[in-house]
Amino acid sequence: MIRTLLAALAIGLAAPLAQAADTTLTLRLPGGGTALTIRAASQGGAWTIRSFAGGAERQRFRVETEVPEGLPWLGDANADGTADLWVPVAQGNVNTVYRIFLANPQTGRLTAAGEVGGLAFAQEGAGLVALGRSSCCAFGYTVFSFPPGGEATELGAIEVEINEAGRPIRCDLAAAASLPRALTQRYCRLANGELPGSFGPPRN
Repeated sequence: MIRTLLAALAIGLAAPLAQAADTTLTLRLPGGGTALTIRAASQGGAWTIRSFAGGAERQRFRVETEVPEGLPWLGDANADGTADLWVPVAQGNVNTVYRIFLANPQTGRLTAAGEVGGLAFAQEGAGLVALGRSSCCAFGYTVFSFPPGGEATELGAIEVEINEAGRPIRCDLAAAASLPRALTQRYCRLANGELPGSFGPPRN
């Protein structure tokens, strides 16, 4: 569904840029333990991710991407209080697909946990909510969970159509049967792609 949403924008995926990009991130673990330094460098169509603790390399892996100019960032995907690594792997005109690597709060090791897509994200009691826009007058909320040791699982989706004033005029709950009713009612009332408590990649 994530890749389909991007395709629905009728705008081709951004072509990979030739130039390399790099970033260094600091992931702080609970309890004041040694912080994890994550160094990411893109070359062609892939990111090389290296993590260090106390100056020693802990992990190294590659992530293929169609947007090597889009920098990885840190954000808590599974609401365990520890930031996780988000690596952009595909992009449309508005929405971006990220491959998530969950950080173990005790060891700091990064574990691949599937993909989520959207333009903003928020924590909800039911899981991680991703806001995505499918057209000028429609957007959706997709809710994901992260089972222990598993990959991101889509729990349900809410599609909202808005009028010229940005107010919701139709809310499609066909894919939201497994979501709490209170959650669907709340999100159906939001205007113009609002997402309370949202977070996302740092803005330049």
